[in-house]
Amino acid sequence: ILTMLVLAMTLKALILVATGGAFASQQYYQNAVSLFLVESAVARAQAEQLAARNQVLLEVQGAFLRVEVAQQQLRCYRDQVLPSAEEAYRIVRRRYDEGGASYLEVIDAGRTLGEVRIAWANIQLDCHIAITELTQAIGGNQTDQNKEETR
Repeated sequence: ILTMLVLAMTLKALILVATGGAFASQQYYQNAVSLFLVESAVARAQAEQLAARNQVLLEVQGAFLRVEVAQQQLRCYRDQVLPSAEEAYRIVRRRYDEGGASYLEVIDAGRTLGEVRIAWANIQLDCHIAITELTQAIGGNQTDQNKEETR
């Protein structure tokens, strides 16, 4: 549409030149070109603003999803995986104490419990990282918030 507007203005300017309005048509043409350049710059700025807004929105949504996933994993480990590994270790240990399990089974259950605890710690770390990324995506500063919380 803007290109058609410029072509129409150019045609009108040519007609004015042909009819003897050389000065008026030159001024009109310069104004039309200036208007076109300004409108183009405005349109480009609006497009860049929309792209930046969409990029920020995408970053915030992605960070929010990472927080949700990490929190779901935390709940799963806290409510199911960690208690199951602890209970399995207690059962094997009790069986060993009663003579019903080998020491190898106790070591294996202890290793599994240790691995689950390490995974639990890693998931907690991932959750904190995801919360920090979300805070940064929405324009906050996690370190400033931590300082305020400790006061």
